[in-house]
Amino acid sequence: MSRDRHVRRAFRALDHLARRVASCLRIQWARVRFPGLTVGKGVTFGRGVQITVLNDARLTIGERTAIEQNCQLRSDGLLQIGPDGFIGQGSVLIASKQLTIGDDALIAAYTTIRDQDHGTGAAPYRAQPINSAPVWIGDNVWLGTGVTVLKGVSIGDNCIVGAGAVVTRSLPAGVTAVGIPAVQKRSANGKVGRPPRTTSR
Repeated sequence: MSRDRHVRRAFRALDHLARRVASCLRIQWARVRFPGLTVGKGVTFGRGVQITVLNDARLTIGERTAIEQNCQLRSDGLLQIGPDGFIGQGSVLIASKQLTIGDDALIAAYTTIRDQDHGTGAAPYRAQPINSAPVWIGDNVWLGTGVTVLKGVSIGDNCIVGAGAVVTRSLPAGVTAVGIPAVQKRSANGKVGRPPRTTSR
């Protein structure tokens, strides 16, 4: 049994090493393709991560942040993710103008955050102009599985947003919000902090 345990540990160590090497190769390839991409130390990319940085746009990922498999990150302007964050599997982050995510963010799987949407004038909709307004998400924010954050929204520090919620309006710091559209239910951790920053900074 002891030998089997050592063998399993060795295989786990090899698997971890292989994943780290594969992540490094993905990051290096993305850096070669997109000069506007800045990646901090200790960042990891899972399989199938799609990075797009167009023209003179910028995409910055802070140290020790994990981007899980099959995420899509696209910047046509400025997309910033702070250090020590987690972006769950299949999440979509789109910055047409500006999307900022603070430190220690916990973004669960299949979350969508966009700072833009289409106009709704005369059909066809695909020909309508893009409307954009910056999105700001504070430090230590937890977005549950399948949350959608729409353009122009600010979410203050220490907020929790329940799974499946659609955030259409800004939330002050330190609150829990749920539902479609997301509404504030109570203070997270028993207190409410400062209001969210404006995205114009």
